[in-house]
Parts: sequence; structure tokens; C-alpha cells
Amino acid sequence: MKKKFFLAVCSAFLLCSNMSQANIFDEYDPDDSDDFLQINYMKLGGGFISLGQTSSFLPVVGIGRRLECFNMGIDYSATLGYQKGLIGNNRSIFFYSIPKILCISFLDTSDTSSFYFGGGTSWGGVVNKNNKRIFHGIMGEAAIGYEMQRNSCMRSFIELDLSQPLIAAYKKGQFPSPTLQIFFGLGF
Repeated sequence: MKKKFFLAVCSAFLLCSNMSQANIFDEYDPDDSDDFLQINYMKLGGGFISLGQTSSFLPVVGIGRRLECFNMGIDYSATLGYQKGLIGNNRSIFFYSIPKILCISFLDTSDTSSFYFGGGTSWGGVVNKNNKRIFHGIMGEAAIGYEMQRNSCMRSFIELDLSQPLIAAYKKGQFPSPTLQIFFGLGF
């Protein structure tokens, strides 16, 4: 399972990087009206999931692409979190949002770093095998972040995401509460 997951993440990451039309070695000027920038990124972090009486912090990984023009951007990504139970505990929790589509706005595009915020939707799910609670459906998404090195070929960012299950295509057990995730990302 781990090898298949690793191969899937690497394949998607390489696919996204080969599709980029921007030259990553050119300096980007966000105030130049002719520029339209595409950035591929990978993000690693953790997510806090609360399902009824069970709360867990699990590792989360994501890949995506950000399209920017002026102070606005479209961000589409895939996020996956999984935690297998500890020794003697067969609790297993799984979280995903594929695809996640956000409209984001940068507060200060003239600087080399900027705060940003945005919102959107995703198709996602939360599964807790121990409590037999399952949700698959449409999720509302909100993000706030800080992007650094905006005029560089390699960007980094810190992001806080909130995913709220909204409309269930399939649900078993109680409706899940929001999922909070924090990431460190690297874009190129």
C-alpha cells in the first residue's frame, strides 16, 4: 500500500511539473500585466480530525498547481491523509479531498512575500474504520496562508486549511465535523 501510494504521488507530481508552461528560471514580476504564472507545488503537514468522541492528528500530503494573475489565483490540488492504528489498536482514519479547487487572493503582490486567503469546494471524504463513520461528498474549503520568495523560481508557503463536509453522496454514522490542516509547501 505504501509503495503504491508513493508511486501515485510521484507520478502525479512529475505529470504536473511536465505540464508547466512557465520558465521557472525567469524572475516573476506580479505587477507586470502581461504575466500569467503557473506554479506546481507539493505540500506536507498534518491534519486534525474530530469524529464524535475520537480526535486524531494525522500526516497529510498534497500536490497541486496554482495559476496566478495580478493579485488573484486559482489553486487546484489533491490532499490525502492517513493514520493506521497503533500497536494493539486497529483504529484507522483516512481523509482526502480530490480535486480541491480554491479561488485565492494575495494581499500584497508588490512585495516578495504575501499573505493570501481563499475559498472553494472539493470532492472529499472522511473515514474512521474504528467507529464505522464514513462520509464521501462535497466539502467546503477555506484557506489562509503566507507565501515567501514570490519573485523566485522556487517558492515556499505555510498554509492553514479548513475542510467542512457539506453534501453527502454517501454517509454512515454522524455527520463529521470540520477538518483542520496545516502545511508547509514548496512550489516551482
